This record gives sequence, C-alpha cells and structure tokens, in this order.
Amino acid sequence: MSFRPNHSFFPTPTTRVLASAVVLFALSWLATPSHSQDALRWSEMGYGVSLTPPPATAQVEGKAVTWIDPRGFSVSFEIVRTEQPVDLETMTSSAMVQMGFAQATPRLLDAEGNPSDKPPVPERIADRPAVRMYFELDQQDKPDWLNIKKEDQVSWFYGQAIVMLEPHAAAIIKLTATRENQQIGQDAFEAVLDSLHIPLGSELDAAREELVERANTWLQSTRPEDWAKALPQDQWYRVIQKGKDVGHVHVRSSREPADLKRFQQEAPGTLAVIDRRDHLNETQALDSRSVYYAHDDNQREFWETKTTLRPVKKKAGLANRSASQALTWVQIGIRGTQKVTRRDIHGNMVPRSVNVVTVITETPPSSQAVQQIESHERFTGKQTSNNIRGKVDENQQWVAPDRSYLSQLQVWALGGMLPAEPAVYCFSAYHAEAGKPGLRTVEVLPQDDGTLVVLDRPNSSLSPVRSVYDADRKLIERVTPQGLRIVPTTREELAEVWGISLD
Repeated sequence: MSFRPNHSFFPTPTTRVLASAVVLFALSWLATPSHSQDALRWSEMGYGVSLTPPPATAQVEGKAVTWIDPRGFSVSFEIVRTEQPVDLETMTSSAMVQMGFAQATPRLLDAEGNPSDKPPVPERIADRPAVRMYFELDQQDKPDWLNIKKEDQVSWFYGQAIVMLEPHAAAIIKLTATRENQQIGQDAFEAVLDSLHIPLGSELDAAREELVERANTWLQSTRPEDWAKALPQDQWYRVIQKGKDVGHVHVRSSREPADLKRFQQEAPGTLAVIDRRDHLNETQALDSRSVYYAHDDNQREFWETKTTLRPVKKKAGLANRSASQALTWVQIGIRGTQKVTRRDIHGNMVPRSVNVVTVITETPPSSQAVQQIESHERFTGKQTSNNIRGKVDENQQWVAPDRSYLSQLQVWALGGMLPAEPAVYCFSAYHAEAGKPGLRTVEVLPQDDGTLVVLDRPNSSLSPVRSVYDADRKLIERVTPQGLRIVPTTREELAEVWGISLD
C-alpha cells in the first residue's frame, strides 16, 4: 500500500514537533469518592487532585486554571513536571530564585504579612510535603482581569504553595492580589489549600476504572454509520483569535468506495480529509492537510499529517519560496492486527492476535542543513526543490488497549457522538502533540438552552478543548486552550474575509 502525504489536526494546528508544551491538568469535574458529594469541587484526573474554588469567581483556562474575583485577586492552579527527580527543598529554592528574576523587589513575608528574613517552613498540605510563601511586590504590569487604570500605582501581595505529588511533579497554587485586598485574597487562597485533596493511587485507579468502563460500554454500542453521520460531509470553518481571522479549515468526509479507493483505502470504511491554514504572523503561515481513515471492523485505521511552515505575502496569497524557506513535518499512523506469540501462565508459547499501532514521524532539515541549502542556492543561483523533507526521526509502535480505544477519526467526531447526558468518560487514544497514547477525559455538559458543551482533554498534560453543539449535534464553536475560536462558515464568507478565491 502506498501512502500520500496528507493531514492536519482540527483542535490544534501543529503536530507535536511544532507544539509548545502546556503544563496543565484540565477540568474533569469528577471528584474522588471522598468528595463526590461536593458538586462545587474542581478536579483533574492526572493525579486526581481536587479542590473547592473561591466562591463567586470566574474560571479562566490558560497555562494554569485561574479563578478570578473582580474585587482584586485571583487564585490559580497548575501541575509542573521536572525531567529529573527533585525534592521540596529544591522546588522551594527554585521558586524563590525565579521570583527574584521575575520581579525587581520581591519581599518575603510571614503568614501575618510582616517582613521576614527566614526561609519558608516546610509543612504538609493534603498530607503531602508542601510549603507556602508570601511576597510583597512593587508595581508590576497589571493583569487583564483587574479593573484599574494602568497608570495607577499598585503594590501587590503574592502567595505561592508548592505541594509535592511525586519526585517528578508538584501542584502549584498561586495567589495574586492587590495589597489593599491582601486579606480577602489570602483568606480565599488558604481556604483553597485547606480544601485540597490528593487521593491515594488505589482511590484514583478506582475512579478512572469507572470512567473507562462507561466509555467502553458506550463505544461498543456505536456503529460505523453513526460515526460517519457525526462528520460534516463538506464544511468550512473560520479560525479566529482575539476577534481577528487568523486561518480557515475545510472538512470533507465520505463512505463512498470510489473516494476510499482514491486514497488507497478499503471499503467499508469512513474517510475524512481536513485542510487547514493558520497565519502565524504577516510573513508566515502553517498549511496542513489531514487524512483520517477507519475501517468498519474497528481494527484497522490509517492517518497521515502533512504540515508545512511557509512564508506568505502580507495578504493571503503564497509567496515564491525556496527549499530552505518551506519546512514540512509528516506523520503517518497505521493500526492493524498482527499475530504474536506469548507465554501463557503454564509456560507454553501460545499464538494470539493483537491490535498494533505504528506511528512514523518525519521532520524537516536541521537549521545547519537549511544554511547549507541556502548557501548552495546562492552559489548556483538555482532553487533546489519547493520542500525538502527530512529523515525519519521517530518510529513508535505499541499494542492498542482492548477497551475504550478511539481511532483518530473517532477522536475527531467524538463530540458530535456522545449521549446528550451529563457524564464523564475516559478513552484511550493517540495524541500527536504528546507523541504517545494517553488517557483522554471527556465531559458532557447539557445546557438549559438545548446546546451541548463538551470538554475534551487529550491527555493529562494538555488543556481541554471546549466545543459547543446545537440540538442537532452540529458544531457551533470550538475553543482551544490557546484562545483560538473555530466557528462554521461558508466558502463565500471566507473568500470575502480573506479576499481570495477558495476554488
């Protein structure tokens, strides 16, 4: 079978090679058993950390989950990871050094708000090694949420708690408050710390198992035709950031044998082709084509992603480009059944069939190679080729889980398929930005107006994507953690917005 270069992921415009790391464990709203009766608790399923947010605050997703009180303070939560194992003392020292670099005149305070020259005292929060620190800061750039004039002089009260989860990870809870709101901010911050719950491994496993079983039971009840109906046959989308159009997406899908054959795939099955352009700035754009295919037996799938970073004119048209200017990333994934031999409990070698996933990632040349290409082009006066593809730099393979595993096509169509009832599911699926399979937590939230909100967290180290569907399960809006809004549109509207032909 020959493969064509294609593909782009809808929620995020880049493959893992281009993606920036976001250290965040996203909203799942499933409290662990000892707190399951508290509907106001916020929790994540990476480590099962749960807490009660400050009352009457607005929640904002970003690098961290932040709760904002309009009176003049915010409390945020994130989980940070380290490559090497560290202890609480090292984490504390690092945090204090970073504070010194980030702020001109940070002054360490004790719990009563008085200046202190003593290091923070280790304690236990949620029965884990922890430390809490308070600082007073001179004027800094005001956060967007604070309703004060930029020129007003404001001093700040800053709190930070570090709670060790394991040698490679810690929960970081932060308070930012104006000095005049120190007390109400500190009270809210300490109430959050008092509410913190971190379950034991067995407790977390039990909570996950319930969600995995729910996902698997529902998944087994679906049919290939249902997944095909959840995909738009031909739909355009605008990509908007801060009110400005920054790109567009075109999605097509088919179950027609002729269309499957054109992409070297077998019937019966479902195919989706997604073309996307993201304007990174006035001079660079990211063009992607995605192809997803899933066979009706749910044992075979194929996907391919081709993402090219290229220069553009100040408007939407493409500029002439050399090999050194256009950089291409390619990823190919294949899933199928293989025969293997395994030793049984009696020591006998027994043949069995397993579902194996293979992912191949190809990257563009290194910066040194690019410089050599440019030098060669200048010397010869000739352009080499439009795109130089790099070597295969990664070849991964693993056995797909027996339960609740989603194909890449199912991942894309998932939000339009799930039952319109409040529930949380845990699936297993590959995610390109993480470069590995992981636990995909999806929460369904029916709204009073008949719409459906779906919060889809690809894995434990990425923020959730928020999608809103109408009563007919058509996508109204999709919002990524980076603030990109993806909304349906028409070809004619897009052509007018960009001043180009999309034929």
